[in-house]
Amino acid sequence: MKKAMMITALACATWAADFSQMSIEQLIKMRIDKEIDTNERPAFNQEMQNRIKNMTPEERQYYLNRGGGFGGGKNCETNMPNFSEYDLNNDGHITKSEFRSGHEQMVKNKKLQNADDPLSFDNIDADKNGIATQKEFKKHQSKQLRDKCGYTDEEISEIEAVKESQENQAKKNQSLKEQSQKNKSQENQSLKGQSQKSQSQKDQNIKRQNIKK
Repeated sequence: MKKAMMITALACATWAADFSQMSIEQLIKMRIDKEIDTNERPAFNQEMQNRIKNMTPEERQYYLNRGGGFGGGKNCETNMPNFSEYDLNNDGHITKSEFRSGHEQMVKNKKLQNADDPLSFDNIDADKNGIATQKEFKKHQSKQLRDKCGYTDEEISEIEAVKESQENQAKKNQSLKEQSQKNKSQENQSLKGQSQKSQSQKDQNIKRQNIKK
């Protein structure tokens, strides 16, 4: 009996899928078609996590937005906003005023399709202190993905990895924009100072010439 069990275990190990040799398209198809054996799911999820980490932001967005996406065809996470879209002053917190302004801006830009059923600030602000933190925001979105979209915990982890990448890219873009504006302002100030100095020297020369006359 023990010998038979050992032979069966060895056979399973021999035929176990090597997910590292598969393309991302093959992995996503397996997820959509639910072709993953229960025993192989941990290895599959680990490989998916590794693939996501090594993707560029553009690749992550592509696989998130395409039909089927990471969520087995549900694809309802694409309409969920990012924390940075509400954190208007980039201080790592969202006030009720910021939340309202951010929501209005996203509806105006047609980034939110559920304008008649907006996110509730009070539901996000779990400790009811008038400020929503990133942790509270993430926890609320995870609940939405689980309850409204029907995602599993593994799928939510994949989506959160993509969202985190988007947030980091948005912060990087904002930092580059601010640095560019700062450099431009310094350059303008320098040019203005040089122009004023040149004009002052010119005026001094004219004044000296008039004195000599």
